[in-house]
Amino acid sequence: MARLSLEKFTNRYNDWCKKHGYLFQTDKPQEIFEAVKDSICTLEKNALTKMIVLSTIKQFNAISQTVEELRIEMNEIAKELPEYEVVMQMTSVGSTIIAPQLIAEIGDVTRFQTLKNKLFIILIAKIIFCDKVP
Repeated sequence: MARLSLEKFTNRYNDWCKKHGYLFQTDKPQEIFEAVKDSICTLEKNALTKMIVLSTIKQFNAISQTVEELRIEMNEIAKELPEYEVVMQMTSVGSTIIAPQLIAEIGDVTRFQTLKNKLFIILIAKIIFCDKVP
């Protein structure tokens, strides 16, 4: 992208939008182009750069694996709590990833017995997890 002109980037962005079914907005290419131009850190294409990138990928993969192991452990611990079954039965919340985190955030979910209160919990979950809950 560092070698593209704004005009060429706009054309490529327009093609990408069409290909993926997005609405092309005329002001977006320049906004993206300027943001990227201001934030590109270029490295030489050599063995050292390759080593740095590969090392970073290995670290990212190790971190991802650790996070997944922690999620599994959180879920195993959460299964022992009385609130776990209540949360797992809630529409859109019954995820083995979200349930333990939601229990940690709001505590005793058995106090939310009415439909209105359960919908409130779903709303809280949407706020906590940035609308990743359907």
